[in-house]
Amino acid sequence: MGFSFRRKTIAVFFVLFFLVMLLYFRTQKQSIPNAAILELDHFLQHTIDSLKANEQPKTIYPFNPNFISDKRGYFLGLSPQEIDLLHAYRKQGKWINSLREFQKVTGVDSTWLKVPYLSYAEARKVVQLRTELKRMRFSNLQSIKGFDSLKIKRLALYLF
Repeated sequence: MGFSFRRKTIAVFFVLFFLVMLLYFRTQKQSIPNAAILELDHFLQHTIDSLKANEQPKTIYPFNPNFISDKRGYFLGLSPQEIDLLHAYRKQGKWINSLREFQKVTGVDSTWLKVPYLSYAEARKVVQLRTELKRMRFSNLQSIKGFDSLKIKRLALYLF
């Protein structure tokens, strides 16, 4: 009447064991020799080194130091305390308009101030432009070509 339950389980066990052993030996035949792995590793390392050698240095464009983020401050070499001092100063609504003022607020070393990418002239121009626009009247702005009422309303919302 057929096999008993015990005989069936033993037969299934041997079949599974045979399949696992077959799979194991097939993967062993397809493995890569150690010399080939070392050669590939050496090639990849050489490729990485050549890419690093050809890498262009990051260009830093002039920027307004009043708007230094934490990320940019870290990239420029500012300590977290100096960045926090700058942000606290800006929260008071004050602006930094010179290198001396930047050094006074943040306490950076004078050697750090020799960097060529801090631009304060643009900050002064923006402040002057804002004050001039705040003084202008709605009718004066309408007389400027390209300023319709919608743009003037957006500008007013931005300035005030």
